Amino acid sequence: VTNHTTYLIAIAEKDDQQAFKKLYQHFLPRLLSYANTFLNHKQLSEEVVEDVFIKIWSNRKTLPAITNFPYYLYTATKHTAINYLRSRKKALTSD
Repeated sequence: VTNHTTYLIAIAEKDDQQAFKKLYQHFLPRLLSYANTFLNHKQLSEEVVEDVFIKIWSNRKTLPAITNFPYYLYTATKHTAINYLRSRKKALTSD
């Protein structure tokens, strides 16, 4: 059992905000850098990563089902960044 798995179970079963905070702090720097490769904008990258973690907290009861949490985080960050770019493009073309 990895540390990530221990935290995920604590978050899911006990609504453990401290465990959630530890995961957030652990992954934040790398996810910000990853999001920035798509967005090339620090503040927007921060918003994307925050959105990912908000969704994770909202769906925390399903966390133990995730077998590869780092992969899940990077995939969610990528999709959130791409969706942001798409919505921004639509907004710019509809003006």
